[in-house]
Amino acid sequence: MYSHSSLLDNQDTVLLCYHLSLLSPLFFFPLAQQNSPKIHEGWWAYKEVVQGSFVPVPSFWGLVNSAWNLCSVGKRQSPVNIETSHMIFDPFLTPLRINTGGRKTNSFHSFPHPES
Repeated sequence: MYSHSSLLDNQDTVLLCYHLSLLSPLFFFPLAQQNSPKIHEGWWAYKEVVQGSFVPVPSFWGLVNSAWNLCSVGKRQSPVNIETSHMIFDPFLTPLRINTGGRKTNSFHSFPHPES
């Protein structure tokens, strides 16, 4: 017989349990969702593996809730609903600076050329 700690040491068993737990919301979540539309809040994570938790990870967000179906289609989509009508401007925020390497080339496919 395995003790609780020995199961956690067995990575295969943990991964199997983890993946099986991801399937259970597909069967039970729609029933719970009908009664409480906010039951899914706090029910997902950005990390691919959440230690000791059975929280849907990015690759499964689109399967957990039909409202999140775009999460399985796009890249880096998340179930965070940003409601711009509730946003508040913060004048103390510093400007966003993105430092990247590489070479930038304008192919003129996205924006019309100003001389044409």
